[in-house]
Amino acid sequence: MAAASVWSIVSALTLVYLAGLGLRNGWKPDWRDFDILDARNILRAALPLAVMGSLQMLYYRIDVVMLKSLAGNASVALYHNAYRLLEAFLMLANMAALSALPALAARRGDKDAFGALAEKLFRVLIVGGLMMASVGAASARDLMPFLFGDSYAAAGTVLALLFASAAPFFLNALTVDIWTVRNPKLLAVWYLGLLVLNVALNIWWIPLN
Repeated sequence: MAAASVWSIVSALTLVYLAGLGLRNGWKPDWRDFDILDARNILRAALPLAVMGSLQMLYYRIDVVMLKSLAGNASVALYHNAYRLLEAFLMLANMAALSALPALAARRGDKDAFGALAEKLFRVLIVGGLMMASVGAASARDLMPFLFGDSYAAAGTVLALLFASAAPFFLNALTVDIWTVRNPKLLAVWYLGLLVLNVALNIWWIPLN
């Protein structure tokens, strides 16, 4: 409840701040050119991306929830801290993909230009992913006790395994970019399938306490 309240309060304060910033610059709402049909079309076009975002969030969070339900607090603490550390590094892939998304969208109608840019982004992401996976896996067993104390040393092996996912994650960031521009509906179906697979594998592999 408290966390939800914080999100709502921060969102409201941000909206008030942006509105005040706009008013100070002389910006005023102008509804004369508002077209309800155009707004509906924009909303329909954005709906698959909204669904994808929700499924993506569930996909990356459901494992911690299921681990808590099936395995207990100690396992959650070890895995959760290891995953959060990995997530900080994986944000580099998300930032690279997001920075390239407007350029990819601008080249949507030019197959050659779109492919050339996607190829450049592929090279950056594959090199970054391989570096992240190798360096992270090699340092994971020392990194966890260094950052969180000796009681988290057992999570070093978990973190090393998680870092092995860095390379495919970096490539997945490119896939998300391309499908966001080309076929957002397919992207929503993709994350629905990944979510179902994630839940099934967690149920299969997490030992019951």
